[in-house]
Amino acid sequence: MDHRDRELLDKQMRRLQPTSGQVGTAIAVLVGVFLVGVTSGGLLFSSSEPIRVAANNVEVAPLLGSAPMTP
Repeated sequence: MDHRDRELLDKQMRRLQPTSGQVGTAIAVLVGVFLVGVTSGGLLFSSSEPIRVAANNVEVAPLLGSAPMTP
């Protein structure tokens, strides 16, 4: 690579390097979009009634050292 090629490469790379203000703004925008997405998703997909989960797995009881429950 000769001197002229180095100068051309430096000119091209100067355009690609963001200033520190632009990086901070981009990070703030990304964090804001993430928080808005999480909040709106929580509000849209939340149910007003609690979800009831039934666990009738009797195979877990012997692992815990207690007798299995019979229905």
